[in-house]
Amino acid sequence: MEEDVFTIDKDSHIVSVSPMCVYCQHQGDGRTCAAFPAEDSIPLAIWQGEYDHRQPYAGDHGISFAPVNAHCATEVATHFVGHPGTP
Repeated sequence: MEEDVFTIDKDSHIVSVSPMCVYCQHQGDGRTCAAFPAEDSIPLAIWQGEYDHRQPYAGDHGISFAPVNAHCATEVATHFVGHPGTP
């Protein structure tokens, strides 16, 4: 007999507000932006704040993080202090 399998909270590990994208002037609706315009296309490494998108990322069409203002630039810089590969 085959059992039904249900997945609950499949994407619960994905934050609803990105610690980087929320401060970027390119952010669109949901997980989209000028660099990744398709629905849910911002890579999770960027969205989850694991990759510093002030640096180029494959597929970003040459568009990287651009802070909304000086406060936003400081917030993102503070988040990435000590991350590997951060200038």
